[in-house]
This record gives sequence, structure tokens and C-alpha cells, in this order.
Amino acid sequence: MNGFSPGQKATLRVLGISIPLAALLFLTLGGWFDSYHGQAVSWRPVSQEQGEDGMRQVLVIRANDAREEHTLPPGASRGLPLERNALPPINIPEDAPVIHKDPFGFSVQVGQSTYSTLSPTALLLPMLAVVIAVLIRNLVTTGGAFRMDVIPGEAILPGVKQEASGQPAPVKKSARSKKGPPPPSRSKKGKRRR
Repeated sequence: MNGFSPGQKATLRVLGISIPLAALLFLTLGGWFDSYHGQAVSWRPVSQEQGEDGMRQVLVIRANDAREEHTLPPGASRGLPLERNALPPINIPEDAPVIHKDPFGFSVQVGQSTYSTLSPTALLLPMLAVVIAVLIRNLVTTGGAFRMDVIPGEAILPGVKQEASGQPAPVKKSARSKKGPPPPSRSKKGKRRR
């Protein structure tokens, strides 16, 4: 790293921290760590504002009657009823498809079909987080979002100036630069020991 400027080295350190965190976020959003097995009984849109053609929340009933929702592509809920309140049916239909997801993978099996658990959000959010981390580092340390190194003598923040490297920072002189008179000494005249 000898050929890099201090700003470039600092940016590489930020990237070294933010890229692994972004990869972890990608794996989490993509369902890499998820593991479940049960029956898919209904679906609903991810949000009320979103259309019914995007990613969907599929309600899964496990063997112990526990219910949970998982975000899956539209094809994974084909043939399932729409239930906007995510309420389970009183009786689980016999033809409800079995849904199975192994950990450490990006695919889920619904009935005889396999679907990807990845969504555009799982890729875009981590990339956006890395870019924002670098821009914030640049803005805070150099005063410009797209500048890695400080320009000597230029104000970074209001009232803060960066001096050229190797130059000592200027010392502010106080209004009273001279020493005052010495404190008065107390004389012990008139006091004698007896």
C-alpha cells in the first residue's frame, strides 16, 4: 500500500469493513440462512402499496402448527389463496403444497417446483450500503463526497482548516499574552515568637 495516498488508504479500510458487512446483509436478505419445512397455505403482497405481481409473503404452517411467513417470488404461491391478513385457515387443505427450504442455499422447493429466494432488493441494498459508507467517509474527512484526500489549507467544515502535512497547527494567542505581576508576598512584620 506504499503507492496509495492517505485518503486512498482510509477508503480501502472503509471498503474492507463495509464489503464483508454488505455480503452478510446479502446472504440474510437472500434467505441463505433460512430453513423451514411445512405446508404453504396462502399468500399476500409484501406491502399494501405493492402490486400483486411482485415478491409475496407466503404463509407456511409447520408440523407443530407454528405459522411463519417467507418472502418468495410470485411463482411459489401459484394456486394458493390470497389472504391479506395472513390468517391461517381453520383446516389446512389436503392439497396444500409442501414447502421446503434447506439452510445455506438460495432456493426453496414448493411442491415439485424449485424457486429462487433472491430478490433485486437483496443485491441492491448491500451495494447501496457500501457506496453510502464510502461517500460518508469522504464527506466527513475531506468535505467532499467524491474526494478522497484533503486539500491543504481548505476548510473541511465551517471553522475547521486542514493544514499541510508536516506543518504544526497554528496556536491561538490569548488576549493576555504577558505574564502578570507576581502574587503579593505576605510579610511577617510585627509578629514575634514568644
